[in-house]
Amino acid sequence: MANVIKSLIKIRWVAAAVAVIVICLVGTRVFHVWPSESTKPTPAGTTAKTTSKLPSAQGDFTGGDTKNDNRTPAADPNDSATDTGGSQPQQTPDSSTWTKSPDGSSIVVMSPAANSLFASGDIVYGTSTASTVNYELEDNVSGVIMQGQANVVGGKFSVKFSFSTTGTTGRINVFNQAADDTESNNVSVNVRFQ
Repeated sequence: MANVIKSLIKIRWVAAAVAVIVICLVGTRVFHVWPSESTKPTPAGTTAKTTSKLPSAQGDFTGGDTKNDNRTPAADPNDSATDTGGSQPQQTPDSSTWTKSPDGSSIVVMSPAANSLFASGDIVYGTSTASTVNYELEDNVSGVIMQGQANVVGGKFSVKFSFSTTGTTGRINVFNQAADDTESNNVSVNVRFQ
């Protein structure tokens, strides 16, 4: 009889511990028992506004529609990028301002320097151990405004950009891309626009 009472006491403590854990999980919203307003799906045909304060190419999303992909640049007939075959620009910033891939050597962007002014007609110049590099030019208004691939000639790449933007800041991404579209050796250089 004493063993039965001890077993019942242990079961009661285990049940109490489980109840406390469930209450904690429900209270922290890790485990949902009752649907709340924030977990209800947005009805079809209504619009959900973004809460971000940053400029965006798409400020709202409509239920059931496909989200705009900012990685696909809008075509502007005046925008172009020209692979200049690794030719070095007139001025290359000091090596202390170069931006390098995580391994330090697969891709090195020598020009432009981080946080420098980048204008239409300027060149992105650097070195790579691969035979090609991919690039993207982004602004803080539209996202990616230009993208492409450049050949690496004698270990060097260069691309001349002609573009227009209403953005004030942006980023140049240079990376290697495999046949399955995976990216590696990513280098990002923050720039300013006029």
